[in-house]
Amino acid sequence: MTIKLTDSQLFDILRRLNRQEVIDFLADDVEKSVDWICDFIMSYVDSKELQDKIINSMPPIQMKLFND
Repeated sequence: MTIKLTDSQLFDILRRLNRQEVIDFLADDVEKSVDWICDFIMSYVDSKELQDKIINSMPPIQMKLFND
């Protein structure tokens, strides 16, 4: 089943989400969520100072590709 929402309906739903619900939603697909967050920062945060504050507030991402 597909439900189509207008922009107004979608924004109304988003306004009602609390912080934990947003985190739970983003955790559902972490890879896609990281892309969305990066797109948001690059598109809507014009201030270099705020971009740096956002970037510095996130812990560094560490990946271990191969077991030693």
